[in-house]
Amino acid sequence: MGKEEEKKKDILNILGQRLKTARKELELQQKDMAEALGISPSHLSEIEAGKSNPGAEFLLKLSEKFNISVEYIFHGRGNILYDEDGKFADIEYDFKSDVDDLDKLIWLLRNSPYFKLSVFSHATRLIHQEADVIKSSIKLNKKN
Repeated sequence: MGKEEEKKKDILNILGQRLKTARKELELQQKDMAEALGISPSHLSEIEAGKSNPGAEFLLKLSEKFNISVEYIFHGRGNILYDEDGKFADIEYDFKSDVDDLDKLIWLLRNSPYFKLSVFSHATRLIHQEADVIKSSIKLNKKN
């Protein structure tokens, strides 16, 4: 196994372990979480075991449906769940760790077409949403 394959395996294992920890924190069985996310229990099991790439869409659903902090899943910092306001609890940043995490994200973008497509798809959607807000704001200001 090459260095790149080992790095991929390590990243997926870490993400899977954190997902499993979050699921157990919520006291959910795999089948219940999988059903809520619209995937099979075996697929969730593969993600938790580090055998399958969860992808950005999966992580966003996880955050939306279960209030699980993506910050925790990716970085292992902060609370597992968002607080009542939907914000991160007090998180202290370790800039060296952020650089390492950025390297992991860059690696995923370069080596996982599904992850890359998911990230760009969601980014495009957000940009279009923001463009609509900006256009509406300009129209409103022109009328005033």
